[in-house]
Amino acid sequence: MSSGSNFGPLGVVSSSISIVSTTSNIDSSYLAQGGVLLNGYVPNSAVSSAELAAIDTWVRDGGILISTTDATTHQDISSSYGLTVTDGASDIWRIVDTTNPIINGPFGLVGNIGNTFFASGSISYFNSASLDPGDLVIAEDTLSGQPTMVLRALGDGYILFTSDEGIFRANMTGGGVISTGNVRLTANTMAWGASLVEAREFQTLNLNVDPVNDAPVQLSIEGTALNYSENEGQKAITNTLVLNDIDDTNLESATIAITGSYLPAEDLLAFTDTANITSSWNAATGVLTLSGSDTVSAYQGALRAVSYENTSDNLTTTTRTISFSVNDGEANSNTASRSIDLSAVNDAPILSSIEGTTLAYTENDGAVLVTSTLTLTDTDDSNLESARISITPNLAATQDILAFTNTASITGSWNTLTGVLTLSGTDTIANYQAALRSITYENSSEDPSQLARTVTFSVNDGNLNSAGVTRSLSVSQNNDAPVQSSIEPTAITYTENDVPQILTTTLAISDVDDSFMESATVSISGNYTAGEDVLAFTDTPGISGSFNSATGELVLTGTDTIAAYESALRTITYENTSANPSALSRTVSFVVNDGNLNAAVATRDINIVPVNNAPIQNSIESTVLNYNENEGPRSITSTLILSDVDDINLESASVAIGASYVAGEDVLAFSNTGNISGSFNAITGVKTLTGTDTVAAYQAALRSVTYENTSDNPSTLNRTLSFIVTDGDSNAATVTRTIAVLPVNDAPVQNSIETGALAVTENIGPLVLTSSITLADIDDLTLDSATVSLTGNYINGEDILSFTNTPDISGNFNALTGVMTVTGTDTVAAYQAALRAVTYENNSDNPSTVSRTVTFTVDDGNTNSAAVSRNIDIIAVNDAPVQSTIEATAIAYSENDGNVAVTSTITLSDVDDTNLASASVSITSNYVAGEDILSFVDTANINASFNALSGTLTLSGTDSVAAYEAALRSVNYTNTSDNPSGLSRTMSFVVNDGNRDASTVTRTLNVTPINDAPTLASMEVTALPYTENDLPAVVSTSLAPGDLDDTTLETASISISGNYSPGEDILAYTNTAAITGTFNAVTGVLTLTGSDTVGAYQNALRSVTYHNTSDDPSPLDRTITFTINDGEIKIPRQSRGYLM
Repeated sequence: MSSGSNFGPLGVVSSSISIVSTTSNIDSSYLAQGGVLLNGYVPNSAVSSAELAAIDTWVRDGGILISTTDATTHQDISSSYGLTVTDGASDIWRIVDTTNPIINGPFGLVGNIGNTFFASGSISYFNSASLDPGDLVIAEDTLSGQPTMVLRALGDGYILFTSDEGIFRANMTGGGVISTGNVRLTANTMAWGASLVEAREFQTLNLNVDPVNDAPVQLSIEGTALNYSENEGQKAITNTLVLNDIDDTNLESATIAITGSYLPAEDLLAFTDTANITSSWNAATGVLTLSGSDTVSAYQGALRAVSYENTSDNLTTTTRTISFSVNDGEANSNTASRSIDLSAVNDAPILSSIEGTTLAYTENDGAVLVTSTLTLTDTDDSNLESARISITPNLAATQDILAFTNTASITGSWNTLTGVLTLSGTDTIANYQAALRSITYENSSEDPSQLARTVTFSVNDGNLNSAGVTRSLSVSQNNDAPVQSSIEPTAITYTENDVPQILTTTLAISDVDDSFMESATVSISGNYTAGEDVLAFTDTPGISGSFNSATGELVLTGTDTIAAYESALRTITYENTSANPSALSRTVSFVVNDGNLNAAVATRDINIVPVNNAPIQNSIESTVLNYNENEGPRSITSTLILSDVDDINLESASVAIGASYVAGEDVLAFSNTGNISGSFNAITGVKTLTGTDTVAAYQAALRSVTYENTSDNPSTLNRTLSFIVTDGDSNAATVTRTIAVLPVNDAPVQNSIETGALAVTENIGPLVLTSSITLADIDDLTLDSATVSLTGNYINGEDILSFTNTPDISGNFNALTGVMTVTGTDTVAAYQAALRAVTYENNSDNPSTVSRTVTFTVDDGNTNSAAVSRNIDIIAVNDAPVQSTIEATAIAYSENDGNVAVTSTITLSDVDDTNLASASVSITSNYVAGEDILSFVDTANINASFNALSGTLTLSGTDSVAAYEAALRSVNYTNTSDNPSGLSRTMSFVVNDGNRDASTVTRTLNVTPINDAPTLASMEVTALPYTENDLPAVVSTSLAPGDLDDTTLETASISISGNYSPGEDILAYTNTAAITGTFNAVTGVLTLTGSDTVGAYQNALRSVTYHNTSDDPSPLDRTITFTINDGEIKIPRQSRGYLM
C-alpha cells in the first residue's frame, strides 16, 4: 500500500487507499514495493517457510505487517510469532502482562483497569491474558463484529494482528479501492501503518469520530439468594457485582431498590457516603439513590458496600428482591437483581427494674422478699414456661434457703446442693412477674456465713433464656457466747508420784456464731497448794499457755478454732510434785472466751492420795554385752545406779536370765558380802540377793554379779538379764541388759580324694573328677559354696569343668580362670554328692598333654576348708585331616577348552598336624583313558604322578597343609579328544597326614563336545589362466574338504569375490542326485545345497567350472572363493585367482 499521503486530515479517508500490488507468492522483491503489507483472506492456503523468512526480514527492516485471523495464512504467520489463534466467532487474543504503560495511539486512548482492557473509540473489553509481556491489546470484541488488535514490535518494524480481516477485505480488488462499513477504524488502521513506514515511530492521530454513548453494564451478581436472619444487623447484598462502561470511565448515579415485598416498617437499605458518592434513602418507596460523579470501579465498590437490614424483632419472612441500576449521565445500565431470604428468630424475654441496692439480711431475720420491683417483658410471646433463681457465689448450702409458694400454674423446686430455685409451668408474663416478686430468702444458721451472695433471676419462654438480672445479698451476724459442756461429773483420783494426769477428756466447746476462740483460763480454785500443784500445757502453733504458780491459774491465749481450743483444754494436765502432798481435794475451773464473751464456768474436783515410793534403777548400759564362747565370767553392768526417795535401805534384789536361758550353759555368780548373800537357781536361771543393806551397798552388789557360758557349742540366742530391787514394800521397775553369745566357727573338712591321676583320652567326653572325696563339718549341717579349680596348666579353650545343677546347688564355670564355682545352701552330704558329680572334658582335637591339677575347696558360709587336689593326665589321639568348601557346582568343560582347574575353593585343615604327606585326585566315574588327563606342576616338596589307566593323579611329599591346599587348587583337567565322551565325570579328592586319610570330597565335571568346522585344503596356489572365448574351465582339481566330527556336508558356495563382471563371468555345476547348484548372476555366487558325504562334496567342488561369455571381457583378475558348511559351522574360505 502507499504511504499516509493517501489520507486526509485527522486520519479520515480523503478519497481512496491505493493498493500497490497483490500477490499469492510473497518474496523480498514483492515486499520491496511498499511499506505496509496486508495479509488478507486466502482460503486453505499455507504460508511457506521461505515466505515467512522473507516477511520476518522485511518487518525487522521497518515494514508494517497487518495480519488477520481468517484462514490458514494468518495461523501460519501468528503461530510463527508465538501467538495462538482459535477459529470461529469467539476468536480471541490473550495477553500475560497487564502492567505496561498506557499509550495513546491513532485509535484513541488505550487503558488498563485490573485485568480488563478498553479501547476508546471502539467498543471492547478484554478479560483473559496469555501473551508475552509487551503485547498490547488495541481493541477486541469479536462477538459483536469488531476487530481484536494486538500490536507487537519486531526489530525496526511492527506487526498488527487482527481478529477479522473482513473489515479490510470488503470490495477490495488488486490495485483497486477499499471501502468498508467501518471506514474510520479501517482508515485509521491504514493511516497508522503508513505513518510508521515514514517515521518509524508512533504518530498521534486525532479521530473525527461521532461517538454513540454505550450504556454501562452490570455483571456477575450472585445467582443465589442472600440469607438474612432476624437481628443480624446490616449485611452487604453483593460482593461479586461487576460494573463496566466501555466508553466512559465515570458513572454519575445508581439506584438500589427493594422491588419485591418491601415493608417500610422493617426493611432498610444503607450506604456510608464516600468523598464523591452520597446516598439518599426513601423509606416510603424502598429506594436508595447514590449520586455523584466517580469512577466505574468506585461505583462498583459502592454498590458492593450497600447493606440490607431488617429492624423488626418480629420480621415478615417474605422474600425481598433487591434491584441495582447505574447511570453514566446519559443511559441507565441493565438491571441486576438479587433475592433475600429472611429467617425469623425468637426473641428472648427481658428482665429489668430489679433493685440496685443490696438486700441486707441479719441473722434470725426470718424469710424476706428478694425483690418487689422486678419486671418482665417479651416482645414476641405472652406466656413464659419457667424461671430459675440461683444464689451465686458463696452459697452456704446448709444455711441459705430460697422459698416460693406454688400457684395454680407455677410450681417451685429448691435444690439445696446447687442453690437453685426452679419455677416451672406455663403462665402469663404478669403471673411470672408476681411469682418472682414473691420469692423469699432466709438463713437458718445461728452462725451464718457473711460472704456476699448474688441472687440471679432468669426466665424462659420455651425457647430462649432471658439474660440474667441480679441483686446482691449481704448477711450479718449476732454474737453468741461460747458454751462449755460435757465435763466429767466425777472427781479425778491422783495418787502421789502419778505422772501428770489430763484434767478432762470430755469437755466440749461450741459457739453457734463463731468458729474461733481467743483465750481460756484453767484455775485451781479450791485448796490450791503452791509448790505442789502444777497445771501444764504444751503450746500448739495457734495457742500458747502460761501458768502462774502463785495463783494456780493457767491462761491460754491465741486465736484458733473451737476444735483446737477443745483439744487444748483436753490436753491440760495436773501434777503434784511433792513426796508428801496435801490430801485436800482441789477444784479446777474452766472458762473460754470468743473475744467478746466468756462461757459459763465448768469445774472438776481432784482427790489426792499420798503413797510409798518404790526404789529406782537407772543408767544401766543400753548396749549389748558381747560374750565370746569360752570367755569365762564377765561383769554384767558397771553403770547401774540405785536410788529411793523415801528409804535409805533395800531388802533384796534379783538378777534373772529370761526366756532364752539355757540350763547347763548359763551361770550367774556373786561373792557374798557382810550383809548380802547370793543364791543361784540353775533350773530357773535366777540369782537372788538377800539381806538389809544400804542402797549404795546393793548398787555395788549388783555391779559385781557375773555371767559365764560353760558350753563349747553354746546357744547363740541373745540372753536378756533383768534386775529388780525392793525396799521391803515396793519393787523397783525392772531394768535389763542384753548379752549376745558369740560361738566360734569350725571350718569344714575334705578327705579321701583319689591319689592317682585321672587319665583323659582326647575326645573321650566328660569324666567325673572324683568319686571318693568326703566332706564333714563338726558344727554345721550345711555348706554354702565350693570351688573346683584347674590350678595347674589350665588351658582356656580346651579344659572345661561341668556340673548339673540340683534344686539347691548351682554351678558356674569361668572359662577365663578355669574355676567352677558352686553356690547354694545345702547339706554336707548334698555338697559331697555335688563335688563327686563335677566332670572334666577336653574339647580340643589337638590337646596339650601337660598334666592338669584340679583343686577342691568348700565353705560353710564363714570359713573355707583346706584344699585337696588331684592330677589329670591328658592322652592325645591323632585326627584325620579335613577337606571342605569344594564347589557344589559342576565344572563346565567344553571340547578343546584346554587345561581347567578342578577346584579353586577346596579347603584343607588338620587340627593336630601342620603337615600333610600325600594326596590323590581321581576321576572315579566315566573315566575315558586316552581323553581325560589330570596334571599338576611339581613344587619343591610335592611331586605328582598320573596313572592314565586308572585316572588317578597322586601327589606325594611332606609339606604344609596350606601347600597341599594350593597344590589341589592347581590340579588341572584337560580332554585331548576332538570328539570327547559327553558323560559326566566325578573328581574325588583325598589327602593323608601320614597316618589317616581325610574323608573324600568330590566335584562333578560336565564335558560338552563341540562341533568342529569342516576344512578345505590343497587349493592350487597358482592362478588359473583364462583366455577370451576359452571353453568352461574347472576351477580346482586338487581342493580337498574334510571334517573331524562329521561324515556329511550340507552346503557349499563358490563366489567370484574379486572384480566380478556380471554378464561376463559364469560359474557352472552339474547337479548330482543329492547336490544341487544355483548361480546368482547378480552377485557372482554359485550355491551348492543338499546333504551328502564329504567325498561327494569334494567331487562336486572339483567339477565347478568358470566361463566368460564376453567378446570384450574385463581384463581384471578375478578371485574365486570356496566355502563349505556341515550344517553348523562354515569353514574359512579358500580362494584361487584367475588371470584374464
